Formats: sequence, structure tokens, C-alpha cells
Amino acid sequence: MKTLYKKIALILTFVLGAINISPAIQAYANTTSDNLPKISCSNEQNSISIPDGIPATELESDSKNERASVSSISPVFIRHSSNSTVVQVYLQYSGTKPANAIKFNEMTIQNTSLIFQKTYGSLVPKVYNFNISATYYNQYIGTVNIPTNVTKVRVQDSGLKAYYVGSGWKSFSNIIGEWRIK
Repeated sequence: MKTLYKKIALILTFVLGAINISPAIQAYANTTSDNLPKISCSNEQNSISIPDGIPATELESDSKNERASVSSISPVFIRHSSNSTVVQVYLQYSGTKPANAIKFNEMTIQNTSLIFQKTYGSLVPKVYNFNISATYYNQYIGTVNIPTNVTKVRVQDSGLKAYYVGSGWKSFSNIIGEWRIK
């Protein structure tokens, strides 16, 4: 029985000690991180956007024997300038299989409110060719006018597909969530 009490006392000592020194460690970490140089990542894939929402993903594979592919399509929004309402819209394809085109049946850009929805613009449904076969590509699809005070938008889409050389058009899920305007 005494050993059980000793073990409980030892555990409580560690827990209470960790609680007491935790603010000191956090304060040290905060002052140290302020003095470190900021690292900027500027490789090709990170230069445009890091998704906020959930990108569209491929819905099917080619065959039972084929290795599973990981492919996604994400929207990217880039404001022309900080005081401009003009926002360029891109679809960013990233996958293990090379694609050379994207298409959709419908794509509208809306505000983030679910109750008071407002549509800022609709994009032209057509085939957008990459002009190359690539596992990573940013395809410009149009511009929309979005007020300068709006920093995030939602995408409403249907019929989103990517064209894979050798296997044709493959369907993707819908784009979900809020997306930052850069």
C-alpha cells in the first residue's frame, strides 16, 4: 500500500511540477521565437496558395490493379491590388497522375455567409487546357469583382473533372469550405 502512495505522490509531483514550469517555458519560447529570422518558403508549389478549405479530390481510380492516385483541385484567388475589386481566379491541379486539362459544368464565387448569400460572379464552363501534361499546374480561369473588405469566399461548383492522358476525363468531388483571397 505504501508503494502505491509513493507512486501516486511521484506522479502528482511530475504533473504539478509541469504545470508550474509550463508558463515559464512558454514565455521563454515566445521571447526566443521573436529573435529568430522569419523563413519564407518560395518553391513553385507554395508560391501561390495554401488551401484553407477542402480541395476537390478524384472520385474514382482506373482499375483494381492500379496504384491509388492522389489528385486534388483547389481554387486560388489573387486580388489585382489591395485597393482593387478585381480578383483573378485559378484552379490549382496537384496529383500523382499527369493531367492536361480541367473542366466544370458550373462554378460560382460567393460570400461566406450561409444565410445572406451573395454571388460575386460565375465562371465560364468550358475545357481549360494546360498546353502541357503536368502533375502540378495553376490554370487561370477568369476574374470576378469582389469588394476590397472581403478576405474569404466560397466556391459552388458541379461537374469538376481533370483529363488524364491515356485514361480520359475523371470526376472530382466538390470544392468545400472558405478560401482566402491573396
